[in-house]
Amino acid sequence: MAVATISETMPALMEGRQAAQDHLWHLLDQWMELDESRATWEEVEALYREIVDCWRAYPDATETLRALKERGFSVAIVSNGSHGVDFWRQDLEEFGWLAYLDAIFSSGDLIWRKPHPLLFERALEALGVSPDEALMVGDMVEMDVAGAKALGITAVWKRNGQPLPPSADADYTIDHLGELLALPALS
Repeated sequence: MAVATISETMPALMEGRQAAQDHLWHLLDQWMELDESRATWEEVEALYREIVDCWRAYPDATETLRALKERGFSVAIVSNGSHGVDFWRQDLEEFGWLAYLDAIFSSGDLIWRKPHPLLFERALEALGVSPDEALMVGDMVEMDVAGAKALGITAVWKRNGQPLPPSADADYTIDHLGELLALPALS
């Protein structure tokens, strides 16, 4: 049975990325005013939470995750997030996604970032599947698609509304997560 491995939780499943990036620059300006030698973890986390508040799930993210689980697929998140999974588990819970996830991996825990094979290999191992049974969905061709393809994993590039031609490197190109449900690899 194929496995849908959803990548890059925040960008691929969420919108508001540009607003979050703009807000990040504003927060970095605030950070520069903080005395780094006296900044507490609570202050740093508060700045991070302000950024996260700009993010929201794409309208079809939760329904797509639910449909994949109903079809019997295992689902994992493989993220290049700089913080470990525990740091953003609350966000996943607030989106209602934890019930649909079988595994979650972050480069913040594993040190290596995609396209390094370690993150993909850990997800495959946790889900108990081989690369030819897996499908990777990501929004970055250079990291998500390239990393998946290097291991023989079917790769889906989610353009996130960018008016770009399909990637020659990806097996499939989609604009909305719901489109996954119609792909031959998942039917």
